[in-house]
Amino acid sequence: MTKERYNEIRQLPNFLHMYFVEEIGQGIAQAQFDHLFNTWLISVVGIHPAHGIEKINDYLDEKFA
Repeated sequence: MTKERYNEIRQLPNFLHMYFVEEIGQGIAQAQFDHLFNTWLISVVGIHPAHGIEKINDYLDEKFA
């Protein structure tokens, strides 16, 4: 993903879903993504989804700065 494209989708409410779909190249419904992503954050990473999303957003912002 280019920095320009990242900046285009960054402010969208479904930003992480869009980022995932474009980076992986595989479609997944928004609701299914949200459920699986939150489940992964809780059960595998061991972090509350809100905090996990914030950390991921910060990481990606830094990566595409």
